[in-house]
Amino acid sequence: MQNTESLVHAWCIDDREYRRQEERRGRRFAYTSFEPTRTALVMVDMVPFFVDANLYARGIVPNIQHLADRLRTAGGTVAWVLPARTERTPVGDEFHGPEAAEMFRNAGGSGPLPDRLWHGFTLGSDDVLMEKSAPSAFFPGRCPLPELLQERGIAVHLVFSLATTRTRPAPCSTNAACTAASRARARRRRSRQVRGGTSNAPTPPPRSLLRAPPLRHRCLLRPHRHHHHGT
Repeated sequence: MQNTESLVHAWCIDDREYRRQEERRGRRFAYTSFEPTRTALVMVDMVPFFVDANLYARGIVPNIQHLADRLRTAGGTVAWVLPARTERTPVGDEFHGPEAAEMFRNAGGSGPLPDRLWHGFTLGSDDVLMEKSAPSAFFPGRCPLPELLQERGIAVHLVFSLATTRTRPAPCSTNAACTAASRARARRRRSRQVRGGTSNAPTPPPRSLLRAPPLRHRCLLRPHRHHHHGT
C-alpha cells in the first residue's frame, strides 16, 4: 500500500538574522525581484524511490507545483533532473555497501522521463527533463543542465532538491514512528506557546533508521544568482 502521508519541517529564520541582514544592506532580502525569462526552477531527484521513502519530501510537492505553475505562466524555465541508471563500480560498492549501491544505481527507474517523476506533479508542455549521472547536476560533463541554462541566458536558479545520499526506503512502521515523533514535538511546541514560552528555534527533523535529512530550505527560500564567466 502506497504511503501518501506528508509532513513539512517546522523551520524558520530567527528574527535576529533578519535584523542583521537589514542592518547590513538596508533591506531584508538580497534580491527583491526576478526577471522571469532569465529565471529557472530546477527540481532534482523528485522520483518515487526518494519521495516514497521520505514524508518530508512529499510535504514539499505542493510548493514545487505552485512555483512551477507560476514561473511557467511568467515565461520562465522549469527543469526536472532525474538520476540516470549508472554502471556498477567497485568504488560505489565500497562506499555504500553492495546492496545500497545497487539500490541507488537504479534509483531513477526506467522508461520515459515523464513517467519516472513522482506521480503528484503536473508537467508543462515546455518543461525540460534530463538525466544526471553524478550526485550533482552541475558536475562537468555529467548533465546537460549547465549548458542549457547558459544557452537560455538564465541568471537566477531556484533549486528544489533532497539530500538523497542519506535517504533510505523503509517499512511503513518506520515512517509511522517518524510521524508520531514529529507530532509529539508539535504538541509540545504548541503547549509552550500556550504558556507564553514561544520559541523561534527550529525544530530538528525526526531521526530514525530512515535517517531522513532536513531538506535544503535555504535553496527553497533564497535564490542563487549565478553569473557566467565562460566556465
